[in-house]
Order: sequence, then structure tokens, then C-alpha cells
Amino acid sequence: MKKSKENNKEEIGGKRKINSSILSEVVDEPLGDGDGDDDDKVVDLCQWEKVGNKIFYPISKIEIKKSIPPGYYKIGFDRNRGSYFVNNRTILTDELIELPIDKGLEIVKDIKNFWSMKDRYNKYDLVHKRGILMYGPPGSGKTCILNQLITMLVGDYKGLVFSIEDENDLSYYDEFSKILREIEPNRPIITIIEDIDGLLDGGRGVEKMLLNILDGINQIDNVAYIATTNYPERMQARLINRPGRFDRRFKIGYPTAKVRKAFFESKMYEEDFKKFSIKDMVQKTSELTVAHCKEIFTEHVIKERDLDEVVNEMKKMNTDSLSSSEDMKKGKMGFVDSDVFDDGFDDLEWKISDAINKIKKERRIKTVKK
Repeated sequence: MKKSKENNKEEIGGKRKINSSILSEVVDEPLGDGDGDDDDKVVDLCQWEKVGNKIFYPISKIEIKKSIPPGYYKIGFDRNRGSYFVNNRTILTDELIELPIDKGLEIVKDIKNFWSMKDRYNKYDLVHKRGILMYGPPGSGKTCILNQLITMLVGDYKGLVFSIEDENDLSYYDEFSKILREIEPNRPIITIIEDIDGLLDGGRGVEKMLLNILDGINQIDNVAYIATTNYPERMQARLINRPGRFDRRFKIGYPTAKVRKAFFESKMYEEDFKKFSIKDMVQKTSELTVAHCKEIFTEHVIKERDLDEVVNEMKKMNTDSLSSSEDMKKGKMGFVDSDVFDDGFDDLEWKISDAINKIKKERRIKTVKK
């Protein structure tokens, strides 16, 4: 429960920034990312960088670090310098809420236990790595659990968190992780792969690269891979059914009444409890996701709309499928109905087949006459 609406959030560009020292470490950005679209930057040049025996580059004052500050980072590549770099990512979210999701608590416990067993892994000559796959309906709380893991690793273990969102990220991580291990061989790392099924849509080459990172020739030590998917049925069995790639799988289903209650309470101020019924909000949101609960809170508490009306909208959204086929058939949207294409192709296919059969028949007649 929140006690006051004043002075408890820092506003950045209209968004709320997490007011947490462990997630607000900032590293300097590279002078350029190589795409030619860099913002104008004022750089105080004060010394020279010598490359080889004859080349000198003017550079600004630099600070040498033996380690990257704990935090959540995105890997990039500066084409001008021919070098990889990391940018600190500030998590912009409504708030870091530790919801009592049973599977989430189990995952956090599993990862904590994993970090404590590095020496035992080494004793038995095993690579100290872990793979966790979370799956479940969209909006069920998987991202909330990821935020808890990020907070734990950065705050308690002074570790680094990287994210892989597309094929470029995967390629950059593959190369940068080797560089990182040369400089910081024992740094705890969590690598997040959200919506892994979408990443694998990139084809066989992407899958091969990912498998080499997880348990192949490019694997590194002292790392936990946390992947999420809304559609596990789209993934190949060789990826999700093989320990060493993903050692444990957790289904994150619809939030329980306990979780929904904790969510609503975390959002409300003292004066809200006098005006809105937590009990009604919890009872009427059964089988809805955390994302649905957030929207219900926004519409009911902030906009003061009727609770039943909002809940019905969310439940309808959860079951309805959108379609414009009727309008398309009537020509209202400027599109041709797919059935028209199907009929056209069927007719064309028939004509082609008929023509081929006619040619074959004529050839047979000519052969007989000869």
C-alpha cells in the first residue's frame, strides 16, 4: 500500500523511473554507434590515442574500469571503433512489484541455490550454468518475475544482466560474452531471452547459434539463461526437452487471488481503500492475467469507471477474436476477400490442367498416326 502520492516517483519524459540505486548505474555511451545518426555531443579532447606506430587519434579523458558496474545492459557494436560495448538499461516500468507468484518464488530460490554451488560444479568439472524456461499466457507475470531476478542478481550478487531480443542481439552476445570472460572470468551473469519462440523464427542459423551458446562450443561459465514464451508449442523438442539447454520449465498461469490482491494493494493509496473495494476487485478478476488486472485498476480506480463494466470488457477481450472478413467480403475496406483469390486460383489451376491434358492427347494421336 502506498501512503502518499507526493514525492515518491521521479518523472522522466512523462514516464516513471525506478528509484533504485542498484538499477540506476549509468555508463558512458560510445562516441558513435557507427550509423551516422549520432546526436551532437560536446567532447573535451585532451590527449592522443596511439594506434600502431604512426596513427594518432584525439580523444577525451577516459576512465579505466576493471569491471562493469552491476546493472542491466544491452550489447552493441560500434562500427567506427570496430568494438563491442554495453549500454546501461534503466528499466522503465510501472513499478518493481514483488508479487507472491508461487512459481516465481520457486525460480528465485532455484537461481539463488545455483549461485551458491559454483565450487561444487567446479569440483565435478561441470560448466556452472543454468537454463530456465517460463511459459504461460501473455500477461501472466513472467516479466514481473524477470524483474525480481534482475533486482536479486544486481543487488545481492553485483552481477550483470543482458537481454537477447533479436538475431543481432544474439550475435553480439555470442562474441561479447567471450570478451567479457577474458576480463571478468567469474562475474555472475543472467541472460534474458524474452519471447524466445519469436527469436527462433529467424531460421535454422539462429537456432544453431542459440544452441551453441546454451550448451555447445560457445557456452560460458557462471551464467543463468532465463527464457520466456507465450507459445511453447511452437518450439522444437530438441530445444525445450533437453536438460543442459533448459534444465527446468515453469508454467506461469493465471494469477491466484493472493497474487491479484497483492497487485491491487501495491497500487492503491490510503484514500483509495475507502472508496474502492479490494475484495470485489479480487473476486471479479478470476482467470484474468496481471496485465488485465493492471488495465482494470487503471479504468476503475484512476478513471472511476464501473467495475463490472470494465471486468466484462476485459473478459470479452480475453475470449474474442478480431475479424474484418465480413467487411472485406462486402468490399468496405478496399481489400479483396481471400475466397475470391482461392476461387480464382482454383479456376486457373483447372484451366492449366485441362490444357496440359489436351496437349498430351494431341501428341498421343500424332504418335499413333505415325
